[in-house]
Amino acid sequence: MKLNRSCYLLFVICLISLTGCSKKSPPPPTSSEAHQKLIKICKEEFKENITLKDVGKTLWIYFPMKENMFEIKASRPSEEENKDPKTKQVVRFIDGSFKDESFHIKYDIISNKIYSKSYGYASSYSEIYQRKQRQIFDAFSRAYLEANPGPEFIVFVIADITNGVESENILYFKDLKESLTVSPEEYLKRVVSDLRGSLDIINDTTGTHLKYLEITMPNFLAKQIINRINFKYQRSSFPPENDPVTEIKSILSETFQAYEFRDYQSVELEDLDKLKTTTILRTELN
Repeated sequence: MKLNRSCYLLFVICLISLTGCSKKSPPPPTSSEAHQKLIKICKEEFKENITLKDVGKTLWIYFPMKENMFEIKASRPSEEENKDPKTKQVVRFIDGSFKDESFHIKYDIISNKIYSKSYGYASSYSEIYQRKQRQIFDAFSRAYLEANPGPEFIVFVIADITNGVESENILYFKDLKESLTVSPEEYLKRVVSDLRGSLDIINDTTGTHLKYLEITMPNFLAKQIINRINFKYQRSSFPPENDPVTEIKSILSETFQAYEFRDYQSVELEDLDKLKTTTILRTELN
């Protein structure tokens, strides 16, 4: 999980710094003009070719790279090693979707003993990947933050086409423009990230392997709820409650209030370990 956290932190730092440096220049560019500007910046300044695809109000940005996305380096021994195991709640499975005006969350969360073990090495995102990530965020900021109208959602995909792995970050455009108004931790929760691998990624310079879909607010929030649950159980400085239902209910309220979202009727929580389903009505959360 250190790998994902480091990517999140880099991502947030880049966005906060870039939005703070953006300059307004009337009149604002149209989406088509921003499209061309983004492609031009990447090609002329960074010598990179990207693929853009509009699907409804969602903008997909595909950025292929031939260099390695990951690198393995020696690490310092963990201070926790050889100490007594810690008992903590662990997410063994989590998934979510939106259907028939309801959110459906399936989870398997149990208490488990965690043993710390250092192997003397660690995997992390390579320096060249981090540099290219900064470049694409910089280019997007310069091209799009003042666009009118801008996309509702942006999907950034950076692909290591040599080894067949890619990172994906989904952002709500309004969150990006208002990133300075929320705390760094809150922003980490709002960026929906994924890391995956496939043989189809290898040598794909234009993103033909991707399934380009329009991101809707309900589906985005379903993904973000999962992101927030994982964050709470894996990264948060404040340990979760013993009862997953209580903790998830709090996360649901936090998410829906952040976006003032009320276009749903209920949330179904399915506990796969206890074989129990809990229904939470919208009126219990708003």
